[in-house]
Order: sequence, then structure tokens, then C-alpha cells
Amino acid sequence: SEMASHPDPLYIFKKNMAQICCLFLCPEGMFELLYVGTEQGFVHIWDLKTKRELKSVKVSDKACLAIIQLTDYFVTQEKGFGLKYWRVVNLEWYFLKAVEVNYYGFCKILVRNEQIYCPCDNGVIRVFQRDDEVRIMKCNGDSNRGEVMCMKFLKDRNRLLVAYECGVLSLWVLDDNPKIVFEIKFNDTPMCLEVCELTEEGILGTSGESLKKFAIKNDIINETRSSVLKNPGVSCVSIRKDGRLVVAGCWDGRIRYFSMKQLTLLAVLEHHSEGAIQCVMFSEKILSSYPADILFAAGCDGRISLWDLYSSKKICSK
Repeated sequence: SEMASHPDPLYIFKKNMAQICCLFLCPEGMFELLYVGTEQGFVHIWDLKTKRELKSVKVSDKACLAIIQLTDYFVTQEKGFGLKYWRVVNLEWYFLKAVEVNYYGFCKILVRNEQIYCPCDNGVIRVFQRDDEVRIMKCNGDSNRGEVMCMKFLKDRNRLLVAYECGVLSLWVLDDNPKIVFEIKFNDTPMCLEVCELTEEGILGTSGESLKKFAIKNDIINETRSSVLKNPGVSCVSIRKDGRLVVAGCWDGRIRYFSMKQLTLLAVLEHHSEGAIQCVMFSEKILSSYPADILFAAGCDGRISLWDLYSSKKICSK
């Protein structure tokens, strides 16, 4: 059994936002901006210092699944459509071009060396440089993997983990001719994936009743631990950069904290009232107005809650 914990969030951002699909923390310079993509195709831009919404931009008619920033422009991923490229000047968004991609799932695009890794239907990943396709990654002679569910680069950025609908987690080595070097199969459908750059240990959230921990060593993946959840379904996970704490955003609307070492359940937060938690994200950067490693959580209720539990100073040894 599990008891809900009742600490208060540090802060809540709410302002007529639809279901939240993605969060992107602006990495650059002096600005501390949080970009929020919603189910209705808006990007809401929040100033984290003043805690005010600066602007909302309509980027699509369908859900905005991901927001990424490249050197010269932003890219948004529209569910069921593809990619849109934007030039952003002083918070004004100027549409540049669109690239249609056949994909109706929820897997988010990733960036590596200014190249965009984009999920497509039938388990294919297309790689774009600007808006030109550079290469296609697909598994030879095995079309029954189902859709790409989630992807994550390893620290060296030369290896990519890809989880497929059939439960297979594949390790790709990325070169001019990308290839799979290892695979492991899980029973449930993968929903989300995170890897600690410090330890190369990862967490897989699934449609089932367990959270999986795995380790990657010499390009071999081993499942090392599993933690049973009270209710099935994890839509998002985040590992704190010191590798000690993992947070799962769950279908039952709860945020669950675990120790990374043993996957011991530490806290269950019931703050979000309706629907699943869609995004959990530890801040990678130092924010002037908040503690280090603050957690952002958001979901179907259109709110973003900010948490500071088990701060790095208090060691998680469980």
C-alpha cells in the first residue's frame, strides 16, 4: 500500500492552459524562460523570474508534442502532422517551413549535432539536417515492432536507445550507417525512458504495473531492478543529475518519487486533480529564483507544479 504525501509545491503556474504535452527550459543566457506546449497547439512562454506568462503562440491545430531549439531556429512537433520550423525574435514567432511526417504516436523528437531525430510510423526514425532528410533508421526484416514509443541519447551522443511498442528496447550505434548492437525485451508497452549520464543507468516506464531499472555496460543492457506501482501506467520519468532520485509521472495523476539505488518509493504527490501527469523534468540549469534541481511537473489539468523534495543536500540512501 502507499500513502500520499502532502507537502506543498513551491509554486504553481496556471493560466487557462489546455492539457500540457511538453515542457522546454530555455538553455540560453540571461533569460529564464519555460516553454509549454499544449494539446490545443499553443506554446505558452513563462518567465521563471517574474512567474508571469509573457506570451502564448498558436503553433498548430493539433497537440504540440515537443519544442526544441537549434542554433538558428525553434522546431515544434505537431501530433499527426510533423515538424514546423520557426524563427523567434524578441518572443515573436515567425513561421519558416513545415516538414510532414507520417506519425500519430506520442514519441518526442530529439536533437543531436543540429540534426533532428524524428519518429515515423512503422517503427522508423527519420533524421533531418535543417529540413533535409539525412538518413532513415529502421530495423531490417522485422516490421512487427509497432511504433517507436520513446528515444533517449546516451551521454556520448553516439548511441541512441529506442523503445518500441512490442516491448523491445534497442541500443543503436549512430554513424553513417546506424545499426542495432543490443536488444532486450520487456513485457509491457514502453511509454517513457530516461538515462542518467553519470551512471548510464536507466528507467523505463510502461503501460503496466512496474517501473523498470536497467544498466548499460559495454553496450549490453541488463534489467537490474523493478518496482511495482499501485496503479498501472507511467507517462514520463526524470532522473536527477546526481543519479540518486527518480520521479515518475503516472496515469493516475500522481507524481511518485523513488530512490534510484533500490527503486524504493519515497513519496506520492496527489496535487494534480484530473488525468495523467504528462511531463516531469528536473531543471538541468541553475535558476536564480529557485533551488537547484527543482522539479517541474505538468499534466492534463493544465497546471505546472514546482517541487523541491529530497534536495541534493539531503542524501537519499534508501
